[in-house]
Amino acid sequence: MHVMPGRVRCWIAALAIALGAAGCASSGRNAVAVVEQPLPEGARTVELHVATTRAPNGQDTREFSNNRAATLHYAAYVVTIPPGHKSGAIEVGDDHLNPANGFTVLSERRLDRAQFEREIRPKPGNPRLGIFVHGYNTGFRDAIFRGAQMKADSNFPGTLVLFAWPSQGQLTGYLTDRDSSTYSRQYLAELIELAARGRKAGTFGILAHSMGTWLTVETVRDLRLAGRWTGLPKPKVTLAAPDIDIDVFRTQMQAIGPLDPPMTVLTSPDDRALKASSRLAGGYQRLGAMDVKDQRLLDIAQQARLRVVDISSLDSGDSFHHDRFVMLAKYQPRLQELEKSSGAVRGAGAYVFRTLGTVVSSPFQLVETVIAE
Repeated sequence: MHVMPGRVRCWIAALAIALGAAGCASSGRNAVAVVEQPLPEGARTVELHVATTRAPNGQDTREFSNNRAATLHYAAYVVTIPPGHKSGAIEVGDDHLNPANGFTVLSERRLDRAQFEREIRPKPGNPRLGIFVHGYNTGFRDAIFRGAQMKADSNFPGTLVLFAWPSQGQLTGYLTDRDSSTYSRQYLAELIELAARGRKAGTFGILAHSMGTWLTVETVRDLRLAGRWTGLPKPKVTLAAPDIDIDVFRTQMQAIGPLDPPMTVLTSPDDRALKASSRLAGGYQRLGAMDVKDQRLLDIAQQARLRVVDISSLDSGDSFHHDRFVMLAKYQPRLQELEKSSGAVRGAGAYVFRTLGTVVSSPFQLVETVIAE
């Protein structure tokens, strides 16, 4: 009988407890059930487009599997947001089957590439598009609901596209997820270039979370080195709780160089999931758990002209403080007002997010002055 070595058992246990319990994860289920019943009063709906490297589970099902596809697949979903929804939450209700008390899927459409491209094109009065790249241990349905939650909470008026890579949706799938995210680089690059067609600067953004940030930065690096990034309409790239080794990130940014607008890095020094990831990686610091005062981070920020924001003051959905970025959605309209009126957190620099509608750079004015545009 084969006995698992003690070190491996400890590694898996630590990963399951420390990373799996964090908010990045959910049920890991991929099946999407379409609910056919009238919406209750007060419920809302949002539309979400999907590009995925998950292989379909057969043509007649509404499920994308954990397997890797050899080409991108496309779909569109209408998701219901229940009455009484709380910002940052994904209400489960009756197992996602009752729109009165939980997130549900109202409709699902499979699209071919031409249909997808046509639907995400900029339209009069609706020029904006965002791409969301999810993190580790995320089922397909979970990723759909997270994208819908952020679109609803931010009142995002444009088109939101979920890039769903084939996460295993299991606590012990960390290494497989890492490989699957890396596998998806060329496909994310394909989506970015497709989504950028016909768009103007300031209307296009990419938000990635946790392990999805590794995929995103690697993709940006590939596009930059191939000279394909230059022709894009200056997309705004935001990395939330990035699960990236700080030394690896330094070399990535050396290849990428400064971006315009600056790449944004959202950190929380008390992110327990990333601290666990650091321990499992032999003690090497993870980017998303760094203090904005850490000189290593400031050196990278200065060289690559990053915008680093400590969001530790935001509420967290769990004790692991790994999903704080979802709470920024409800502040987005106010942050946009601040950027337009005062330039707050617009340029490169180091910032601390304090309270509702308030962003301060103190005590980091010197850092901001050194690397600000």
